[in-house]
Amino acid sequence: LNLQASYFPNANRDNFGEYFGLIGGDYAWHVGQRTTLLADALYDLFAGGQQLWNVGILSQRSARGSMYLGIRQVKVGPIQSQLVAASYSYVMSPKWVSTFGTQYDVAQHRDRGQSMTITRIGEYALMHIGFGYDRSRNNVSVGISIEPRFGGATPGSTQLSNLLGIPR
Repeated sequence: LNLQASYFPNANRDNFGEYFGLIGGDYAWHVGQRTTLLADALYDLFAGGQQLWNVGILSQRSARGSMYLGIRQVKVGPIQSQLVAASYSYVMSPKWVSTFGTQYDVAQHRDRGQSMTITRIGEYALMHIGFGYDRSRNNVSVGISIEPRFGGATPGSTQLSNLLGIPR
Protein backbone atom coordinates (compact mmCIF):
# COMPACT_ATOMS: atom_id res chain seq x y z
CA LEU A 1 0.00 0.00 0.00
CA ASN A 2 1.36 3.41 -0.99
CA LEU A 3 -0.40 6.67 -0.11
CA GLN A 4 0.39 10.18 -1.26
CA ALA A 5 -0.83 13.77 -0.96
CA SER A 6 0.56 17.16 -1.93
CA TYR A 7 0.35 20.27 0.25
CA PHE A 8 0.25 23.72 -1.37
CA PRO A 9 1.19 26.50 1.11
CA ASN A 10 -0.05 29.18 -1.30
CA ALA A 11 -3.28 27.43 -2.27
CA ASN A 12 -4.83 30.32 -4.23
CA ARG A 13 -1.77 30.66 -6.44
CA ASP A 14 -0.83 26.99 -6.83
CA ASN A 15 -3.94 24.80 -6.51
CA PHE A 16 -7.18 26.67 -7.26
CA GLY A 17 -7.69 27.58 -3.59
CA GLU A 18 -7.23 24.08 -2.12
CA TYR A 19 -4.39 23.44 0.33
CA PHE A 20 -4.26 19.72 -0.45
CA GLY A 21 -4.35 17.99 -3.81
CA LEU A 22 -3.04 15.09 -5.85
CA ILE A 23 -4.33 12.73 -3.17
CA GLY A 24 -3.80 9.16 -4.18
CA GLY A 25 -2.56 5.72 -3.53
CA ASP A 26 -1.93 2.33 -5.01
CA TYR A 27 -2.40 -1.13 -3.62
CA ALA A 28 -1.32 -4.60 -4.72
CA TRP A 29 -2.51 -7.76 -2.97
CA HIS A 30 -0.70 -10.89 -4.09
CA VAL A 31 -3.52 -13.40 -3.60
CA GLY A 32 -1.28 -16.22 -4.77
CA GLN A 33 1.98 -16.72 -6.60
CA ARG A 34 0.35 -15.96 -9.93
CA THR A 35 -2.61 -13.69 -9.12
CA THR A 36 -2.55 -10.07 -7.95
CA LEU A 37 -5.42 -7.70 -7.19
CA LEU A 38 -4.47 -4.13 -8.10
CA ALA A 39 -6.06 -0.78 -7.22
CA ASP A 40 -4.99 2.83 -7.49
CA ALA A 41 -6.57 6.29 -7.35
CA LEU A 42 -5.62 9.94 -7.85
CA TYR A 43 -7.92 12.83 -6.86
CA ASP A 44 -7.75 16.61 -6.89
CA LEU A 45 -10.05 18.45 -4.47
CA PHE A 46 -10.78 21.61 -6.49
CA ALA A 47 -13.92 21.91 -8.64
CA GLY A 48 -13.40 20.14 -11.98
CA GLY A 49 -10.23 18.44 -10.77
CA GLN A 50 -9.26 14.96 -11.86
CA GLN A 51 -10.83 11.91 -10.25
CA LEU A 52 -9.11 8.77 -11.47
CA TRP A 53 -9.24 5.22 -10.14
CA ASN A 54 -8.47 1.70 -11.36
CA VAL A 55 -9.33 -1.73 -10.00
CA GLY A 56 -8.16 -4.91 -11.68
CA ILE A 57 -6.77 -8.41 -11.50
CA LEU A 58 -3.47 -9.54 -13.02
CA SER A 59 -3.00 -13.26 -13.55
CA GLN A 60 0.07 -15.05 -14.80
CA ARG A 61 -1.02 -18.63 -15.45
CA SER A 62 2.28 -19.76 -16.95
CA ALA A 63 5.82 -18.50 -17.28
CA ARG A 64 4.97 -17.47 -20.85
CA GLY A 65 1.96 -15.20 -20.42
CA SER A 66 -0.15 -12.93 -18.29
CA MET A 67 -3.67 -11.47 -18.48
CA TYR A 68 -5.22 -8.34 -16.97
CA LEU A 69 -8.88 -7.40 -16.53
CA GLY A 70 -9.94 -4.19 -14.86
CA ILE A 71 -12.19 -1.17 -14.71
CA ARG A 72 -11.01 2.44 -14.76
CA GLN A 73 -12.86 5.67 -14.08
CA VAL A 74 -11.62 8.89 -15.67
CA LYS A 75 -13.42 12.04 -14.53
CA VAL A 76 -11.72 15.31 -15.50
CA GLY A 77 -13.83 18.38 -16.20
CA PRO A 78 -16.26 17.46 -19.00
CA ILE A 79 -14.66 14.04 -19.59
CA GLN A 80 -16.39 11.18 -17.78
CA SER A 81 -15.54 7.62 -18.73
CA GLN A 82 -15.73 4.22 -17.11
CA LEU A 83 -13.52 1.88 -19.08
CA VAL A 84 -13.37 -1.89 -18.94
CA ALA A 85 -9.86 -2.88 -19.98
CA ALA A 86 -8.43 -6.27 -20.87
CA SER A 87 -4.95 -7.19 -22.03
CA TYR A 88 -2.58 -10.09 -22.38
CA SER A 89 1.16 -10.47 -22.83
CA TYR A 90 2.64 -13.64 -24.26
CA VAL A 91 6.31 -14.64 -24.52
CA MET A 92 6.55 -16.06 -28.03
CA SER A 93 10.25 -16.93 -27.71
CA PRO A 94 13.19 -15.88 -25.51
CA LYS A 95 13.56 -12.74 -27.68
CA TRP A 96 9.96 -11.77 -28.56
CA VAL A 97 6.84 -10.78 -26.55
CA SER A 98 3.42 -9.86 -27.92
CA THR A 99 0.90 -7.71 -26.04
CA PHE A 100 -2.71 -7.01 -26.99
CA GLY A 101 -5.14 -4.71 -25.21
CA THR A 102 -8.70 -3.49 -25.63
CA GLN A 103 -10.92 -0.96 -23.84
CA TYR A 104 -14.67 -0.37 -23.83
CA ASP A 105 -16.35 2.67 -22.26
CA VAL A 106 -19.39 1.36 -20.36
CA ALA A 107 -20.52 4.89 -19.37
CA GLN A 108 -20.74 6.06 -22.99
CA HIS A 109 -21.29 2.62 -24.60
CA ARG A 110 -18.34 3.07 -26.98
CA ASP A 111 -15.43 0.96 -28.11
CA ARG A 112 -12.31 2.93 -27.11
CA GLY A 113 -9.92 0.93 -29.20
CA GLN A 114 -7.41 -1.85 -29.40
CA SER A 115 -3.65 -1.98 -29.40
CA MET A 116 -1.02 -4.55 -30.25
CA THR A 117 2.66 -4.34 -29.41
CA ILE A 118 5.53 -6.60 -30.38
CA THR A 119 8.59 -6.33 -28.15
CA ARG A 120 12.12 -7.42 -29.03
CA ILE A 121 14.08 -8.34 -25.91
CA GLY A 122 17.71 -7.33 -26.19
CA GLU A 123 20.55 -7.55 -23.71
CA TYR A 124 20.53 -3.82 -22.93
CA ALA A 125 17.12 -2.62 -24.14
CA LEU A 126 13.58 -3.58 -25.03
CA MET A 127 12.38 -2.34 -28.42
CA HIS A 128 8.60 -1.94 -28.75
CA ILE A 129 6.70 -1.58 -32.02
CA GLY A 130 3.03 -0.88 -31.44
CA PHE A 131 -0.12 -0.41 -33.47
CA GLY A 132 -3.41 0.98 -32.23
CA TYR A 133 -6.91 1.69 -33.46
CA ASP A 134 -9.40 3.97 -31.70
CA ARG A 135 -12.77 3.26 -33.25
CA SER A 136 -14.49 6.15 -31.44
CA ARG A 137 -12.22 8.65 -33.26
CA ASN A 138 -11.46 6.55 -36.35
CA ASN A 139 -7.77 6.97 -35.52
CA VAL A 140 -4.92 4.61 -36.36
CA SER A 141 -1.59 4.96 -34.57
CA VAL A 142 1.90 3.51 -34.79
CA GLY A 143 4.54 3.81 -32.10
CA ILE A 144 8.16 2.81 -31.71
CA SER A 145 10.00 3.04 -28.41
CA ILE A 146 13.22 1.84 -26.85
CA GLU A 147 13.27 1.02 -23.13
CA PRO A 148 16.77 0.77 -21.65
CA ARG A 149 17.36 -1.99 -19.10
CA PHE A 150 19.22 -0.20 -16.31
CA GLY A 151 20.28 -2.01 -13.11
CA GLY A 152 18.68 -5.09 -11.63
CA ALA A 153 14.99 -5.82 -11.67
CA THR A 154 13.13 -5.19 -8.43
CA PRO A 155 9.76 -6.55 -7.25
CA GLY A 156 8.11 -3.16 -7.88
CA SER A 157 9.63 -2.69 -11.34
CA THR A 158 7.23 -1.96 -14.19
CA GLN A 159 9.66 -3.13 -16.87
CA LEU A 160 8.05 -5.71 -19.11
CA SER A 161 11.01 -8.02 -18.58
CA ASN A 162 10.42 -8.06 -14.82
CA LEU A 163 6.63 -8.43 -15.06
CA LEU A 164 6.95 -11.50 -17.26
CA GLY A 165 9.88 -13.00 -15.36
CA ILE A 166 12.24 -12.75 -18.31
CA PRO A 167 15.78 -13.40 -17.04
CA ARG A 168 18.29 -10.58 -17.44
